[in-house]
Amino acid sequence: MKYYTVFIIGLLFSCSGTPSLVLNEEEPIEIEYAFSDASVSPEYHRSYTISIDKSLVSISVDSYGDILTVENQPIDIDEFTALIETINASNLTSGRNTPDEPCDGGTGESLTIKESGAEVYNGYFDHCADDVPASMGDIGVVIDAIHALAPNLEEMLD
Repeated sequence: MKYYTVFIIGLLFSCSGTPSLVLNEEEPIEIEYAFSDASVSPEYHRSYTISIDKSLVSISVDSYGDILTVENQPIDIDEFTALIETINASNLTSGRNTPDEPCDGGTGESLTIKESGAEVYNGYFDHCADDVPASMGDIGVVIDAIHALAPNLEEMLD
């Protein structure tokens, strides 16, 4: 009986949504971060997506769905490995922070991580809400690491 209890407790903790990514050829890892800009007139609206895999960082900037610019740049395997280590150390838990009351014109961010095509993490962060709860992990560190891989982003947003 105690073996079943240990197994069930282990199963509960393994399904918490915290990714534990492993770098290898058989299980490709794909990371997609998206920033959704506030509702402003099209000439000022800038949303963007940063997609990363072991060999490429792709940045796409749009205004209400109209693609303004796309940039693809190679990523060094050491940089990708460092990003994976940052993700693994951040104790991310899938989820969504939601505002107590709806607001108009707010911004949002999302992060999706796939391993071998299967989603292992999905988080959405609404900036109309309070800060991201600590229970969702250290998402700020991960987003900063992703932004560091897109050094031309500020220029692309102009």
